[in-house]
Amino acid sequence: MKLSLVIPFYNEEVCAAPVLEDLVAVFSRKKIDYEIIAVDNGSHDRTRKILQRLAARHRQIKVISVMPNRDFGGGIIEGFRHAKGDIIGFSCGDGEISAADSYKVYAALAQGGADLCKPVRVSRTDGFFRRFFSAAYNLFVLLLFQVRVRDVNAYPLLMKRYAYERISPNIPNWLFNLDILYKAKLQGFTLSEIKVQHQRRAGGKSHIRLSKVMHMCFDMLRYWWNSPRR
Repeated sequence: MKLSLVIPFYNEEVCAAPVLEDLVAVFSRKKIDYEIIAVDNGSHDRTRKILQRLAARHRQIKVISVMPNRDFGGGIIEGFRHAKGDIIGFSCGDGEISAADSYKVYAALAQGGADLCKPVRVSRTDGFFRRFFSAAYNLFVLLLFQVRVRDVNAYPLLMKRYAYERISPNIPNWLFNLDILYKAKLQGFTLSEIKVQHQRRAGGKSHIRLSKVMHMCFDMLRYWWNSPRR
C-alpha cells in the first residue's frame, strides 16, 4: 500500500462527510493505492455514525474509535498503529485543505527525494487571531528549535515509512507537529514544503480557544526545556 492518511475527528459531524468524500474521489481518480484511517477522537455528536456509514460505502476508509478524547496527537497516534502504507501521515478533518492539494503533497513526496513533505498555506481565510498566533508560533519554533519551516501546523504532513519509524511520534497534544519536525531535524531528514490554497472550514466550529493557545505556549516551553538539544 502506497499511502496511509490518518484523520482525527472530534465533534465534526458537519465536516466529516464532505472531507472524506472529496478525498476518496480525488485519490481514487488518481489511482493511488491508499487507506484513510478516520479516528473518532471521543466525539459526543454524530461523528462516529457518519464515519461508520462512510466506511461501509468506501472500502478505503477504516474507522477507529477512542473514548475519551485523547487530544490531537493522541488520536493520530492511535490511527498510526493501524497504518500499513509506504507513506504515512495525517491531516485535519475540517476541510481547510482541499483533497486536490492533499494529493499534491503526496505526489511531491512520492516523486521527490525528500523524507517528509508538508504544505504552506497561502491566501489564508481564517481570522486575524489565528493568523497572528500562527505567525508567532512559527517564529518561536524557529528561535527555540531552529526548525526552519514556513508553516508548522499546515496539513497534511506526510513521511516515508522509514522516517516515520525512526521519528516515532509520541507527543499526544497539540505539539505533535513540532515534535515530528524537530525530531526530523535532529536525525537529518529532509523536508519539502509546497504551497497550497487555504480555504474556509467545511462547517462546524474550530476548537482553538485563547485558553488552549496559552496552554500550548507552556507546553512548548516545557518541551524545549526537556528536549535533547537546547
